[in-house]
Order: sequence, then C-alpha cells, then structure tokens
Amino acid sequence: MPPHLDDFSSRSRRTLLWCALFLLISPIPGGWLIDHCPMHIRFPEGAATVSSWEKANPHPNILLLGSSRFGSFIRTADLSAATKQLVGNDSPLFFNSAIPGGDPITLEFLTRHLLASRSAPPRLVVLETNADLLARDNLYFIGVVTRIMTAADIPKYLGDILRYHDGLSRLLSSRLIPFFRHRSHLLAWADEAVSGMFTQNKSAVNETQQLLDRWRDLANDKPDAFPPAERLRIALRHFEIHLRHYQLAGTTPSAFEATVAMLRARGCTVVLVEPPLSSAHRALFSTDMQTQFEAFVQRLHHSYGCQLFDYSDRLPDTHFSDNHHANAEGSLKFTELLAREVVAPEWRNLEAKKRE
Repeated sequence: MPPHLDDFSSRSRRTLLWCALFLLISPIPGGWLIDHCPMHIRFPEGAATVSSWEKANPHPNILLLGSSRFGSFIRTADLSAATKQLVGNDSPLFFNSAIPGGDPITLEFLTRHLLASRSAPPRLVVLETNADLLARDNLYFIGVVTRIMTAADIPKYLGDILRYHDGLSRLLSSRLIPFFRHRSHLLAWADEAVSGMFTQNKSAVNETQQLLDRWRDLANDKPDAFPPAERLRIALRHFEIHLRHYQLAGTTPSAFEATVAMLRARGCTVVLVEPPLSSAHRALFSTDMQTQFEAFVQRLHHSYGCQLFDYSDRLPDTHFSDNHHANAEGSLKFTELLAREVVAPEWRNLEAKKRE
C-alpha cells in the first residue's frame, strides 16, 4: 500500500476510535446537562406556571391544581365572576395551574416549586383526584421520565420504570443517548445561552410563559385529528388496557398524598374534586377499583381533613369532547357547579374562621 494511503487509513482508524470514545462517554456529560438544565427548558409548562404564580399581583388565594382533564372543565374568568356574585365583596383571586400530563408525580413536583417561591401560599387548593390517575400503572409516567426525573430519582422510581411498557426504553434513551432524546431541550438551552452572550439588554419576554394560556384557550376549540367516534374508541381502548390490573399503590398515590401533606403543612385548606367523566369512561371502573379509591380518599379525609366532591357522573355525554375532556358546554356547566357547590361555600367557611 502506498505510504499516503496507509497514513490516510491510519488517520481514519484514529478518527473512528475517537468517535467511538465520544459516544461511550457522552452519557456522562449529557446526563449531567439534562439533570441541571433550567426547568423552562425541560418542562416549559411547569416553569411558565411557577413564573406566573410568582409574578401574580395581587397574589391569588385559591389555587386550582390538576391535569388537562381538570383544566378543560374550568373557565377561570367565569369561575371568578360566579364566585364573586355568590360571596360578595370578599371574593377570592384564582390561579389555574392545571397542566398537560398533570399526573400525581408531576403535580407533586409542581407544588413543591410553587410553595418554594417567595409568594404566600394559597388559602384554598382545589385539587383534582381520579381513580384512574392514581393507578400504580401510571398512564402518564413516560412524561415524568423526560420532564422531571434526574439520575438521583432512578432508584425511587425503578419499579415504575420497569412496570411501564415503554419506561425502560425511555429511561435508557434519556440516559445512554441523552443528546438524542433531549436534543430539543439542549438545543434550546444552548440557543438561549448564546443569544444571551451576544445580545445586550435582551428583552425579558419569555415565550414559555404563554404556553399555558395557549393550550387552555384552545382546549375547547382545537380541531380533532380523528373523527369523534374514532377518537373516543382509541382513548377508551387505551384506558381499558391501563386499568385492566388496577392497583392503587406505589409511588403515584404516594406522590398525591405527599402533595396534600405539603399543602396542609403550609396552612392550605385542600378540597378534592373528581371532575366529570363520560359514561363510557366510567364503565371501565370495576367495583374493586372503586373500593380501593374510596378507601384512599377516606384515609386522606381522616389524616388531612380533605373533603371529596364527586362530579364524575354529573354531566351528560354531550358535554364532552372525548371520553374525559370537556367541550364548551361542559366547561361552562362545570364551572358553574364548582363555583356554587365547592368554591363559594369553602371560601365563606374560611372567611368565617378568619373573623373568629
């Protein structure tokens, strides 16, 4: 072989070896970056919620906390107006922190950050609860892995990772090839850092703070990707598989109880609200499942004084956009019920205790 070709082959081998070495060690810096990147890069909806909470002035005294299911049923402005009409001049200020993919683990994470802010804690928290969202087989656990889980959390959630059908592959892709799984997060962080280096007096506008308002505004109006019947069939099949071997145990209900305990420790009154479900969705709930859920709620009532308001069967199926999200009619009706039957009475009780 000519000397120049031999040199080229040798350089190619060295290049390949360096590339292989980089691939082998990349999970170390990549995993560190994922664990330490700002919340608004990895979990923009959560960061937007915390930022809005800290900047709210005057500060809200009622916190609405739940998933997109809960959020789709609540029109915050209408809830505020209806409550003011019911309680008079001493009406409360609301903050809607219902969030997409808001499973109990994510809500515990979000609540911890809300309470850690310098803002005063809310006097009343309206917290979504549902039997299906408390299952050991957490339907939204895959979002936990990518949005909030760090390397230190892996031992705690290892059982859930192994149980979830895509949990292990999601964990491995997050840790072994983080530059692939989290590339959009890391690129956004890099872009933010570079822009900050070369831009003087950069505007403080943060687009992530608009995310929650966008999805809430569109919740009742966005077009369906599938015909309604097909969308409903797919969703129900998904939940049917998820609830087949139901157990109310493990880290998911523990996270829910930890959220209640955190709020009560800060002096917040907590009421539990089970939002409406379509009849087809409720039909998936077995007697054993209901028994486990009732026992769990009863324990929360005895330990933390939480009262449950069950609206699961209060609305007809015509008020749903799918199996568990509201359409425009559903959100208006539920908002009215929530103001009249939950928020106004609870607020009057708090005001009465304050005057004693």
